[in-house]
Order: sequence, then structure tokens, then C-alpha cells
Amino acid sequence: MSVKLNKTIGGILLVAGTQIGAGMLALPLTTGIAGFKCAAITFFLCFLYMLTTLFLVLEGNYYSSEKSVNISSMAQIHLGKKAEIVAWLCFVLLMYSALSAYISGASDIFKNIFSMILPDLKTTEIFRSIIVTTIFGTIVFYGAKCIDSINRILMIGLGASYLAMIATLLPNISSSNLVQSHVKYLPAAIPVVILSFTSHIILPSLRNYLDNDIKELKKVLIIGSCIPLLVYLLWVLIIVGIIPFEGKYGMFAIAKSNHPIAMMSNAIGNYVGSNIIGQNNNLFSFCALTTSMLGVLLSLQDFLADGFKIKSSGMKTRIGLILACTIPPLLLIFLSPGLFIDALSYGGVFIAILYGILPPIMVWKARYKNNLASEYMFPGGKLALITIMIIAILIISTQILLTQGYLPTA
Repeated sequence: MSVKLNKTIGGILLVAGTQIGAGMLALPLTTGIAGFKCAAITFFLCFLYMLTTLFLVLEGNYYSSEKSVNISSMAQIHLGKKAEIVAWLCFVLLMYSALSAYISGASDIFKNIFSMILPDLKTTEIFRSIIVTTIFGTIVFYGAKCIDSINRILMIGLGASYLAMIATLLPNISSSNLVQSHVKYLPAAIPVVILSFTSHIILPSLRNYLDNDIKELKKVLIIGSCIPLLVYLLWVLIIVGIIPFEGKYGMFAIAKSNHPIAMMSNAIGNYVGSNIIGQNNNLFSFCALTTSMLGVLLSLQDFLADGFKIKSSGMKTRIGLILACTIPPLLLIFLSPGLFIDALSYGGVFIAILYGILPPIMVWKARYKNNLASEYMFPGGKLALITIMIIAILIISTQILLTQGYLPTA
């Protein structure tokens, strides 16, 4: 295999791996209650929109000769210090939202684990969340080598459990579940789906990894984004096809639950008639949550260290950075238990600001005010830039309307 082909494959897997994470667990709970047909349409439209913004960020990135320039640096270059602060804050809030969701979801899985080992033990979500945070904060404390070793094991578990679910659950799908639709619940799913198709954060690294080859970059972004689309469609097809909408363990009951991840695993075991299959879903959920959590914790730690110009080599400094990463999400869980879906939804809002509003403004200024040249130019002119911004504003507005109770949720 040539070096170029090897890098292309590696880049595709990086894009796909960045998009496929714990957000995948929320997709059946958000899009699933609207029905599979509605979910499929939503996936495709959000996939197209996020791929579009990915290519727009690519153009913005190419206005800089520095390959590793990130979104906050791009905002500072094109729009000034205030825009850089907005980008910086949105990124940090995105990380905190994601961590809150991951910790809350992992707490659900720990609840199932505790109930199997010690059936009489009663634990609170905040207690379980502290245990989850302590375990994974400790792994991050010991550095990238420790994270890499643990992550490899978790990724093997993730892949094996996903394949096992596909093989065991596909024969149990009921076609009657797939034909139902509840369109009114669709808007509530959009912010989470947007978040689930996000890989923009690794674009600067990809540009450097692929030796600034624009042709290979475009190929990697398209193919790498198509893989999650197929994975998500198959995943939601299986869950919606197995779990009916109504009933004690139905989709509506799961979506309303404060512990949806654990309840979804129990529902799968209940409808398939196999506790082992339900536990396999627990394993898949645990691996999906924890691999994402490790990546976000490490990224946020490095981001804060860089932003505050802190050297993260000393023990006290590393402990301080980990506490800065984990205390805000824990406070959110303490104030609002069971926020798995809500936290991911707000993450979608920060994504819309970071990659749906800032890039069109930056590109507009670079193209039409400063007359800069880029090796790659996104097609569509001013109309495309305006359309991307309008869609981002609609996504943000949707979440605001949902929060205020003007749009229905399960």
C-alpha cells in the first residue's frame, strides 16, 4: 500500500471516528420517536448541511499559510479579538456540554452495573457521576500513553459489540414499527443530529496529515462523512424496528426517562427476549460514551492549557486542569439530573455558531472585502454563504423554542 493511499484511508477513518461517538446513542431517542422515515430524511439533510460547512471551513482554513490554524485563530485573523473570544467560549461550552452528556450517560450504565453486582445498593446519579469522572479523570491525568492503551481496548469493545448487535438484532425488526411517523417531534432531534455529523475540529490536523493535498482532503471529507451516515441509518433502523413507540419500554417512555441509555438497553433485552443482548447494548453504550469522553477530556485539557498559556507538565497543574475540565459538567448534572439529551442538544447550538455562523462571515470578509485568494473556494457565491447562516440561525432558534416549550418533545 502506497504512503499516499495509507494516509487517505487514515484520514477517512479520522473523520468518521470523530463523528461517530456518544451522540450516536442519542439518535434513536431523538429521531426515533419521529419514526424511521423522518429520521432518515433528517440524517440526510443534516449530513449535507454539515458537509457543506466542513468545506466552507476548509476554504477559511486555506486563507492561512499556517496548516494547523483552528476556528478561534481563524476568527481572530479575519474578524478580530471579539470574534476569537466568541469562538473560544463556544468551543469551551461545547466541550462542557458534551462532557455533561457523556458523564450522565455513563452514570446510567454504572447504575445497571451496580444493580447486577449489588442489587440492594441504591446510588444517586451525582454519586455515580463522581465515580465516572474520577476514573476517567485519573486516566487522562496519566497522559496520552495511558489514554491510548485504554482507548484501544474500548475501541475493540465498541466494534465487537456493534457488530454483535447488528447480527443479533436485525432478524428481530418489525416492519410495522418502521412505517409509523410522528413528524411533530422532528425539530427536537435536529441539534443532536447536527452534533453527530461534526468533525470540523480535526480539519487543521488533516490538512497537515495529508501534506496540504487539497484533492485528497476533499475525498477524505466526503467519504469520511458518508460512513457515519450509513452507520446511523442502520443503528436507528434496528432500534426503531425492535422497540415499539408505546408501552412501558416503548420509544416514548425511553425518551421521557431520566436514564434513557440504561432504559434502552433494558428495552432491547425485553423485546428480543434475551438479557445477554441487552447487556451487549450496555457494553456498546459504555464503550461509545467512554471513548468519546476520553477524547473530549484530553482535547479540553490541552485547549485550556493553551488558552491560558499553562504548562501542563507539573502534577499540581495537571490536577488543576482536570478539575477545570470536570467540575463544571458535574455541577450541571447536580443542578439538572438526567440531562443526557439536553446537553447534546445545546452542544448542537454551539456547533451551529462555531461552524454555521462564524465561517460564512469570515469567508465573506476574506473574499469580498479583503480580496484574499484561497487554494480552495466553496461554490455558490454570496447566496450560499447567506443560506448557511440562515440555516444555522434556524437551528439555534429551534433549540430556544424547545427550551421555552413552544415545540413538542417526547
